[in-house]
Amino acid sequence: MNLKKVKTGKDSPVRRRFPRRAYQRKIAVLSAGQFIICEAGELSEGGLSFRSEFVFDVNKEILINFQIPGGAFAFLRAIVKSTMKQDELVLHNISFVDVPFQHRRQIRSFISERDDLL
Repeated sequence: MNLKKVKTGKDSPVRRRFPRRAYQRKIAVLSAGQFIICEAGELSEGGLSFRSEFVFDVNKEILINFQIPGGAFAFLRAIVKSTMKQDELVLHNISFVDVPFQHRRQIRSFISERDDLL
């Protein structure tokens, strides 16, 4: 397994193309043949953020499995865009790759349900 425990983190500026909303749920991340359960933080049409005890390399492709609130289970490819150390964990920001229209619509619906956009 090519994953490393948290020792240091990186700060990098993050550009946001889509509105996001708090999404405090468990997700599964598949990387290097291992499923890892992580805690998601925010969800947008373009990606999500999650916290993990492992550091995933920036620009690495991973697979994400999560349930869209009020929608289907999604199993999507994603690219790690940035990492940042937070306490004992690492915050990862990822960008989805090739999101099916149905999932994109369900995510948009979830984000627009309330006005607690971040």
